[in-house]
Amino acid sequence: MRLYEIVESINRILVNDELTAEEQGIALDHLDLAFDAKMENLAQAHLNLQSDIMALDAEIRRLKSEKERVVNSLGRVASYCKHALEGAGRDKAGTGTYGVSLRTAPRKVVVLDEDRIHEDWYRTEVVHKLDRKKMIEQWDGRKPEHADILFGFKVVRERYPKFPRIQTNTERSDQE
Repeated sequence: MRLYEIVESINRILVNDELTAEEQGIALDHLDLAFDAKMENLAQAHLNLQSDIMALDAEIRRLKSEKERVVNSLGRVASYCKHALEGAGRDKAGTGTYGVSLRTAPRKVVVLDEDRIHEDWYRTEVVHKLDRKKMIEQWDGRKPEHADILFGFKVVRERYPKFPRIQTNTERSDQE
């Protein structure tokens, strides 16, 4: 029996006036056991997905460090080529298939002392962002009619399931 079928059956039994209280209790006990088993299976699935996320996070960290290593190697190769070309007094070298040449990069500003930079060379950026915490604080306890139409927002409190969590190594060591 699927979870939604169990919930529908529980609702049908609760509204059925033809069953006695004892018959309702027996039927509900059976359905409650099935419901609890389904919920336990969902909790296990949730834990499995959490462990998958943890494994993916570890793989992402490993790949980021590998990428950083390769990027650093790339920079060292470019620096080595630049110094070799400059040391040889050449602007380009290589065969017809692969060649390396020195190029002139666009101009850039290197700031030596930011305190001495004139104010005209700064730009001001204005960030227009909602302060949701302030909205909740000022809205707390007030519920005018049609507020979502008048003010363009409403404060809601949603319910969500709480599942067991996998403890990380740092959480385990804190408990010991």
